[in-house]
Amino acid sequence: DGLVYYIAGNLFYRDESGKVIVSIEPGNQRLTGAKTGELLRYDRWPGGRAEQIRTQENVFVELINHKLTADTLKTGETLFKVCVSLIDTDVSLADYMRYSEWLSNLAAKENPAVAVSAGGSFSARDGQSVYKRRL
Repeated sequence: DGLVYYIAGNLFYRDESGKVIVSIEPGNQRLTGAKTGELLRYDRWPGGRAEQIRTQENVFVELINHKLTADTLKTGETLFKVCVSLIDTDVSLADYMRYSEWLSNLAAKENPAVAVSAGGSFSARDGQSVYKRRL
């Protein structure tokens, strides 16, 4: 069903070989899993790394608010088992069950997720973005 997310401007990027890596039109977009991945990987933001991270935060908040519903949790155990079977993890079904009541309480709220900035700034060092947390 996808996530409806507002894209402020055209996002387009080709790699060195000319292959299109990211191509997302501006405006409200219904993001599939692949398009969401493109948006999360896009690193050519005018605001640099800080804008990229803010966008990633906002996308995850919207995904949680879109998917964490009472209806989704009805099949939560099955979804959890599928997800865990796809990755190498020590998270168990017992862990999921321990937090299922907490998840149900969150799902009962409208828009339970919110991004909270840690505060700080980015700078470049040796060609890498470095985040300095404000104390």
